Amino acid sequence: MLFRSSGDNWITVISLEDGNNVTVRRANNAPGTTGAGGGLPALNAGESASVVLNNQQSLRIHSSAADQSGTQITTDGGKIAVFVGSAGQNIPSGVSWRDLLEEQVVPRHAWGSEYAVVKFQPRSTEPDMYKLIADKDATVVTITGGFNMTYNLNEGEFATFETAENFKVDSSDAILLAHFLESAATNSGPKNSTLFPGPYEATQNCSGSDDADDLGDPLISFIAPVDQFRRSEEHTSELQSPCSS
Repeated sequence: MLFRSSGDNWITVISLEDGNNVTVRRANNAPGTTGAGGGLPALNAGESASVVLNNQQSLRIHSSAADQSGTQITTDGGKIAVFVGSAGQNIPSGVSWRDLLEEQVVPRHAWGSEYAVVKFQPRSTEPDMYKLIADKDATVVTITGGFNMTYNLNEGEFATFETAENFKVDSSDAILLAHFLESAATNSGPKNSTLFPGPYEATQNCSGSDDADDLGDPLISFIAPVDQFRRSEEHTSELQSPCSS
């Protein structure tokens, strides 16, 4: 579900049981072609194929050119874990610096329709980047707050946007929301020494720097929907002293 990078991007599927029939289906509007391998043929937009995996076996769907956002990974009921990643990723494309990105994907049953989004700790005035993917056809996504936008998406379709503001997301059906820290070169000026104290290694990792435009390679995280937030009253026993009676 990542952007095209300077190297391959991939989806890695790990089976948690034997005889697991795993089906890979690319989105109808997917660009490019995935590479063949691991028992799967190369896949174009809208195409699918299946392979059987045993416990702890893995399958990697890779591409050097195609954005794999919206790809569906399903089973006949067997348990799997799915990771996405890319090598040498710039965010946004063409901006220095780059890094390896990889994260486990939230399963579709854990997606939500309401999100409260807070920007990563600002390094300067740089925006963050977001990508949202729809679970069903005719999904209407409304973003309000510091950033305002409406998207109309079908199953597997996605939208990407940038903002330096906090915002709220409400959608008519469940969506997945990814949050990206942008490459260091989107920053400018000196770093805030209170928030980021001391020098740090930069400039090809061979000297110290106090400049914000050397601070931080890109990263990815998936945002939890509001209905999955923990409620403090449900966990008060965890906050009590172990010596309390």
